Amino acid sequence: MCPDVSLRPQHTGKPLCESHSFLWLYDSSTDRILPNSERTLVSLDGTLYFSYVTKADETSYACSLSLSSTQSGHYGPFFRLQVSVPQETPFPPRIDSAQPQVFPEAPTVGSTVYLECFAYGNPVPIYKWSRVDGRRINTKAVSMHHGRVLRIDHAEVSDNGRYKCSAGNSLGVAAGEVTLLLRTPPTIMLHLADRLVPSESVFTLECPLSTMDMHSSVEWFKDAKPIVPLLMPSHQRKRFNVNQNILTVNSTTTADSGVYQCVVSSEVGVASSSAYVLVRDSPPVFPRQAMPKKLFAVNGSSVSIPCFYYASPRGHSRWADAGGAKLPHKGRVRDHHGVLHIENVLHDDAGYFFCSAHNRLGKAHAQMELVVVDKAQVQVDADGSLSPEETVNISCSVAVDCGKSSDCPEAFFKWTFDNRSLDSLSALHVKTKFREQMRHSLQGRRLVQKVNLQVSPGKATRPNKVACFSLYGEDSLDLSPKPQIPPPLALKVEQEQQAVRLAWRKPSTHRDIRNHAVSGEADPSGGYLVELRTKEDRQWRPAPREVIAETESQSVVLDSLIPNTLYQFRIRTVDSSSMGDPSTPTSWIRTPAAPPVEAVESLRWRALDNSTIFVEWDPVETVHHAGDHLRYRLSWSMEDSADAEAVTSGKRTFHSHHLETKNPQAIVRMNATKDCRMLVFSVRPVNDQGAGLTSTDTVAFMNSKDILRGNLLIVGEPRQLNCSTGDADPIVVTVSADFTEWLLGGFIPDSKYTCTLRPFGVDGDEGEPSDPLEIVMKQKPPSEAPVISKLSLRTVESDVGYTTVIEWSAIDFPHANITDAATGYKTCMIYK
Repeated sequence: MCPDVSLRPQHTGKPLCESHSFLWLYDSSTDRILPNSERTLVSLDGTLYFSYVTKADETSYACSLSLSSTQSGHYGPFFRLQVSVPQETPFPPRIDSAQPQVFPEAPTVGSTVYLECFAYGNPVPIYKWSRVDGRRINTKAVSMHHGRVLRIDHAEVSDNGRYKCSAGNSLGVAAGEVTLLLRTPPTIMLHLADRLVPSESVFTLECPLSTMDMHSSVEWFKDAKPIVPLLMPSHQRKRFNVNQNILTVNSTTTADSGVYQCVVSSEVGVASSSAYVLVRDSPPVFPRQAMPKKLFAVNGSSVSIPCFYYASPRGHSRWADAGGAKLPHKGRVRDHHGVLHIENVLHDDAGYFFCSAHNRLGKAHAQMELVVVDKAQVQVDADGSLSPEETVNISCSVAVDCGKSSDCPEAFFKWTFDNRSLDSLSALHVKTKFREQMRHSLQGRRLVQKVNLQVSPGKATRPNKVACFSLYGEDSLDLSPKPQIPPPLALKVEQEQQAVRLAWRKPSTHRDIRNHAVSGEADPSGGYLVELRTKEDRQWRPAPREVIAETESQSVVLDSLIPNTLYQFRIRTVDSSSMGDPSTPTSWIRTPAAPPVEAVESLRWRALDNSTIFVEWDPVETVHHAGDHLRYRLSWSMEDSADAEAVTSGKRTFHSHHLETKNPQAIVRMNATKDCRMLVFSVRPVNDQGAGLTSTDTVAFMNSKDILRGNLLIVGEPRQLNCSTGDADPIVVTVSADFTEWLLGGFIPDSKYTCTLRPFGVDGDEGEPSDPLEIVMKQKPPSEAPVISKLSLRTVESDVGYTTVIEWSAIDFPHANITDAATGYKTCMIYK
C-alpha cells in the first residue's frame, strides 16, 4: 500500500495540501490511472481500498505522488496484487480498522475538512453520515466518492462534534464514529484595562483564556520589551512573577509605569491585549462633574449618593451633615461604606452634605445640596387603543410648583408596556418628543413637563397596559384593543373586458353596510375598502376612487386598470374609526392587452443634408408594455410642388407617407430638389392590439443648400468621444447632436491623453474620426499642507511702510525639477 501521508488524490475536488496529490497506476503503465469507483477508493492518505476483490483486480499497481509546486511527480515500483481467493461471495459490511478518519489531522476553523469512511462488503455498501448528538449536519457539507467522504468547506465551530458513518448492504449494517475537533485562534476573554497603581504596592494583570484552550502560549511585554524574570537582575527578579496568563508585579515603583501587553499565540493564530499602568501617588481629588452640586429628591422617596474621588493609594471617605457631624452607619440617614443613604426623605433632610476623603498623602472634601420637592400628580393620556393597524399617541405629564425652572429637576420619564421596558420590545416603533412650559398658579409659577410617545405596534406585539414612571411618581393606562372587524367572506373575481368585478359576502356578525369608502360619500360610517397589488409591486395599496364604480352592495367594478398586468385583490371592512382584517386575496388576474396608452412627446428633427432628415422622440412604455410588439409609426406629409394644375389653381396638395420602426428614431430620405420644402411629422405608438394616441405635429423645412460637414463633427448625427492613454481603460462617451461641447471627468493626473470625435448613424455606420487632440493632464495637487513657521514685518528701504515676510515648510511636489507657472504656492492674507 501507499505510505501513510495526510494528502488527497489529484483528480478530485480541492487538494488537502496544494503541493501534493496521490493517484494509483495499474497494468504496469504510467498512462493508466485507477479511478475512484463504487468498489475502489483512493484514500486521502494515499491508501488504495477495495470493497471486495475479483480475479480481474489481479494486476500490477504503483503509487504516484505529484508535487504541483515543482510541477513534477514520483511513482514507486510496480508490484503485483495476487488474488488467490476472489471475494465474489456476498458478505456483510465491515469498517476498516483505520476508518473513519479526519483530514487534516489538526483541522482549523475556516479550513476545508474531510471526513472519510470505508467499509468492505459485497454488495458494495451504501454510506450515510449523521451526527451522534442528533443535530443536523452543516448544509454546506458535500458528500463525495459515493458517500464515503464528507467535505465541509469553511468549517465553523458549530461543526465540532462526533460524527457517525453507517455502511450497509442487503446482508447488514456496520457503523463507526469519529470526533471532529476544530482548532480556533486564541481568544482573550477579557481584555486588559488601564490601571492607576500606588507605589510600594502590588498589581496583577490577567489575560483570561478559554477553558478549551490547552495549546496556546502566553508572553508578556512592557513597552514592547519581553518580560523574562530569569534574565533580570536579582533584585528585579523577585518583584516580577509570570504564571502563564497572569503577571504580578510587587513593590511597585514609578519605573514600573508603561504599556503592558500579553501576546497569546498558537499554530492557528495570535491574539493580544495591552493596557497602560501608571504608578503614581496622589492625595484624594474630586473630579469636576463627579459629584452633583444639587440633587433633587421627592418627599417620601429614597436616595443613595456615592462619594466619587480619585486617590492613590486608595483613600477612605465619610459623609457629614451641614454642621460637620459625621453620619452614623445605621439609621434612616446613614453612611454605609462611603455611600449616603436616606430612606423616606423628609423636608427636614434638605440642606448641605459633605463628603471627605483622605489617604496617607492628604485629604479633600466636596459638598452637595439636597433639595426636597413635593410629590406631583402624574397623568397618562392616550388618543385611542393600540390596535395592530393603528398608531396611538400617548402623553405623560407632570406639573410642579417652582419659583423658576432651574429649581425643578427633570422628571426623567420612563415607560413600560405590560411591565416590560421599551428596550425589550423591539417590535414596537416608538417616537419620543419632550417639551416643558411655565404656567402661573396660586403657589407662584408651575412647571409642566410633558413627554409624547407615538407608538406603531408590530404584528406580534399588542400591549394592553402602559405605565409612565418619573421622579415625581407614576401612572398607568389600559390600552384595550378595539374588537376586530371580521373580514369579508367568499371573495370572487370576474373579468369583464378591461374591467374587473369583485363580489363578496359579508360576515354574519357584521351589520349591513354600503360601500361608502369607495363610492365617494363624505364622512363614511361604514363600508368596504378595496386593495390591490401587481406582480411587479407587491405592496398592497387602496384602489383609487376614480377606478371604482359601485354597482350593488358587496360588489364593485374596477375599470381603468393598467392593461397587460397581473393583479391581485382583497377587501377590508371599515367603519368610522377602524379598519378590519383583509379578506383572503384573489388569484392573480391578468388584464387584457391594449393599444399603447402613452402619447409620444418631444418630437424633434435634424436635417442631415438637402434630402435626408433625422427624426427622434422620447420613447413610451419604458417600464411596462400595454400590448405585444411595441413599435412606432412615423407619418409625414409633404407638399407636391410638381403638380402644375394645383399651383395654377392656388390649391396646395400634400402627399402622406408612413414608416414603422422599433426604435424612437428614424431617418427619412427624399428625392433631392433645389426647392425649399415643408414637411409635417407626427408619431403614433402601435402594437399588435392597435394604435395609440398621435403626437403633436412638428413642421420641418428642407433647405436647398447642402449641410456642411466638418472634420470634427457632422450636424444632426450623434458622436462618440474617445480619450485614451497607455494601458488604462479609455474614456468613451456618446454625445447628442444637440451639443457642441462636453465636460469629461475621471482622467488620471499627470497623464497624456489622445482624444478623437467620430460621428455615427442610427443604423450603426460610423463616419471618419476627427484629427486627434492631445491633452496633458496636470499633476495631482500635493496632499500635505505647508506649515507657516515664521511671520515678521520689515521696513522698506524708503522707511515709509512695512513688508510682510512669511516662511513656511517645503512641500514635496511630484516633479520638482519642472518649471511650471501653475505649480508653486499661493498665499492669502486677510487684513482686519
